[in-house]
Amino acid sequence: MQPALALCPHARDLPPPAFDPKKVYRVKCANPDGHPGYLLTGHSVYEQGKDKRSKTSIYACIHLPGWKGSSWRILQVPGTAHWRFVMTEDTDFHFTSKWTLCTRDELGSDTPDSTHTRVVLHAPEPPGDSWIVTPTGHGTFIITLADGPRAGWHLCPFYPNNERLGGKSFYACVSKPRQGPAPHWDIEPR
Repeated sequence: MQPALALCPHARDLPPPAFDPKKVYRVKCANPDGHPGYLLTGHSVYEQGKDKRSKTSIYACIHLPGWKGSSWRILQVPGTAHWRFVMTEDTDFHFTSKWTLCTRDELGSDTPDSTHTRVVLHAPEPPGDSWIVTPTGHGTFIITLADGPRAGWHLCPFYPNNERLGGKSFYACVSKPRQGPAPHWDIEPR
């Protein structure tokens, strides 16, 4: 197993990212030890909807490429250096266009343990959480929750035991910062 990526020494001197609100992006796991190439998306098909959270939300996941629903607009939150991730297409089994990436903790299934919370795609109202996108110096980014009780937690392509959603996907979560480098993501125009 290859080691996880760390920040380059000059990463703190890099300019903040600039995403074009008219472009569509793919968000892809870049960690060599955490499902590289898997795409951030969502679906509600596993075991009769185990990944469906409510009528207005589904759990986000990382999925092997080829799944419909992995296109995002990354919109700057006015007056901040934070971003919102907005799904631009429906997934194969759910109407998620315009749904936003966020965290919730109202349901027991939202927080599998004290250091991880599952990420969801939520209907546009209320607006989703805002995120800090930090360049690493490797051409990748660290994505960190910017607000709420878990501000500072990192978007993570897995959580303990790599709980699968079928054979080709895993729950996505935010993870409390830990020893070692944070998960890295590729964000590339589609």
